[in-house]
Amino acid sequence: MSISLRWLSGLIGAWLCPLLAGAQDTTRTQFTAFVELGTTYSTATNRLPFWLTANQFGIMPINPQVGLAQAGIRYKTHLGRTGNWGVEAALEGVVQTNNPNVRGIPGPDAFARIFFRNWELVGGRRREIIGMQDSTLSSGGVLWSGNTLPIPQIRFGTSDFISLPFLRRWLKVKGHISHGWFENSRPFAQDVLLHAKSFYALVGKDTWPVGAYAGVIHMAQWAGYSPELAADGDQVFSRNGYFDSGWRAFWAVATARSQAKIPQGPGPGTIPSLDVNRAGNHLGTLDVGVVLRFARGRAVLYRQHIIEDGSLFYLENIADGLNGLRWFRTDQPTGPFSLNRLTLEYLNTDNQGGEEFDAFDPQRRGRDNYYNHGQYRDGWSYFGRTIGTPLIPPYTDLTAKQRLNKPFTTNNRVQAFHVGAAGAAFGRLGWETKFTYSLNRGTYDDPLRPSPQPQASGLVRARAAINALGGFEANLAVAWDRGGLYDDATGVYAGLRKTWHSGRGPVVSASPRSKPRSRTVSPQRF
Repeated sequence: MSISLRWLSGLIGAWLCPLLAGAQDTTRTQFTAFVELGTTYSTATNRLPFWLTANQFGIMPINPQVGLAQAGIRYKTHLGRTGNWGVEAALEGVVQTNNPNVRGIPGPDAFARIFFRNWELVGGRRREIIGMQDSTLSSGGVLWSGNTLPIPQIRFGTSDFISLPFLRRWLKVKGHISHGWFENSRPFAQDVLLHAKSFYALVGKDTWPVGAYAGVIHMAQWAGYSPELAADGDQVFSRNGYFDSGWRAFWAVATARSQAKIPQGPGPGTIPSLDVNRAGNHLGTLDVGVVLRFARGRAVLYRQHIIEDGSLFYLENIADGLNGLRWFRTDQPTGPFSLNRLTLEYLNTDNQGGEEFDAFDPQRRGRDNYYNHGQYRDGWSYFGRTIGTPLIPPYTDLTAKQRLNKPFTTNNRVQAFHVGAAGAAFGRLGWETKFTYSLNRGTYDDPLRPSPQPQASGLVRARAAINALGGFEANLAVAWDRGGLYDDATGVYAGLRKTWHSGRGPVVSASPRSKPRSRTVSPQRF
């Protein structure tokens, strides 16, 4: 789908200009390593329940595993006397027995990073949540949820909110721009590239009882080749299988500008007719939120609105988006049992601007068909999994009765209610629970029958420290699915993790005269 986000590019300069400082770690050199061994079981022989696999950065496969092994190392060091500069690298691997075919995958962390204060340049795969939703309890961000193995990218931007020098007391910003590569094992299109950028502004001093933020995210799939379109003689979807690429196409994608003035059809300097609107498959969100600060906690009210093909400009799909309330405590809990975090969300993707689409009629710009696209028919996915909210699943995840071998997803008209909670018990036990109830209507082209299909999915997880053999962490999770979207299943994950930490030397603080006056705003200080 296409979108007009050209004005977003002008915002990038707002966070490229200032030379800003931030808080930093007090340990000069840090090293961490871990190993985790686990196993899964499900009453459904071919799949695990939804919340055992969703938003796990691609670590947990859909099908049950007799054995699942994870291992990783991370090294970080600060350079120079004050430690403003530094480097970091991480490498993780996952081995899945896959009953019994053994498969190894790199990630979800396999990156190198150089940073200066709160600015960073990153290359490789890295765990990342884009959006202001809770990183662990949310049902998942509309655009980038952590549901897939991270896409390898070169990324430049800020690692956190930073204060503008001339408005440091009440305005803070963060953002990034990146270039990435999709997997070449995609069934329909290969050599597909990712363009992504974001910009957020946070208004309000840390001492104010109320603050507010707004942000915009723009992402696009572009370039690539589709063998199935090699005979596209009418040049509608491609030029003999090739999608628009090169510097001209990159600029068109980055600025999301119309290409209506570029000739269509065969021959040099022309483009496929589908690219006249916009080159590539564009997606975005417009995020707004309110921060409420209390004596013992923080609450964040937020909304992520979906931007696809111009429906938002005409307010046609204004009903769609992710609405949430996130609360977390800032004081030290007392007593044997505590609730530390709570997330409530309502997701609606049912409207999509209505069931009619006419590119020349602003009142009929509907059928947004989220995560599907006419050129990039593998959809908004990476290794077969949804990059955005997992509540819009690939058709391969559905029951045999609902499965249609058509576009990437055959269920993107969803209304979902979600709750997540986490806390501690008895000093050494951490717990977490999620529950989601959704009504699923399929797509405008292929409604589910009957419609809507109800679906309930839940999870209860507990983690406990074990002092034996130098210290371990035990992890036990139970999840279940009931409804008409997925096969009914109850599943279990059990794992044991060993972690090693080491650190050497403190970072020397800057002198009072040279010490920067601005500071980092931690995400948990909302």
